[in-house]
Amino acid sequence: VTTAVADITAPTIPTGLVASSITSSSFTLSWTASTDAVGVTGYRIYSGGVLVGTSATTSFVFTGLTSSTSYSITVAAFDASSNISSLSTALSVTTLIATYTISSSAGAHGGISPSGSVVVNQGNNQSFAITPDATYMVDSVLVDGVSVGAVTSYTFSNVTAAHTISASFKLI
Repeated sequence: VTTAVADITAPTIPTGLVASSITSSSFTLSWTASTDAVGVTGYRIYSGGVLVGTSATTSFVFTGLTSSTSYSITVAAFDASSNISSLSTALSVTTLIATYTISSSAGAHGGISPSGSVVVNQGNNQSFAITPDATYMVDSVLVDGVSVGAVTSYTFSNVTAAHTISASFKLI
């Protein structure tokens, strides 16, 4: 008669947590595999102590995150007998700040500064100066295709999206 011995030993604690491909809303977490007498079945991934998912491999992709935010990540291994390791040492991962592009352009006989594609961090302000050539004046400034009048400056406040700004000029 053979008696089965119950597996009561938890897997080793996951180590070597590393974050890669960090963006403003996602990152990939990887770690060194745990070992177990019977075999590791998978891993539980926690953010701030809250279970956010499981993985059968030694990586996990976090998505839908908030930009410029720190996350405290830990991992625990489990086996087929539901034995769970202690949590790994926490890894702090900070997502990048979101950026948006404002495209600026000016017609003949004047300029806009800065010109071209301007990358702006989320929540920041970006000002533009519109300057006509001698004997010309600002005819119209369009922001996202809508006229804001014949202004010589314009500021995008608390930028949370991409924008366009264009200026046209006419003789005085």
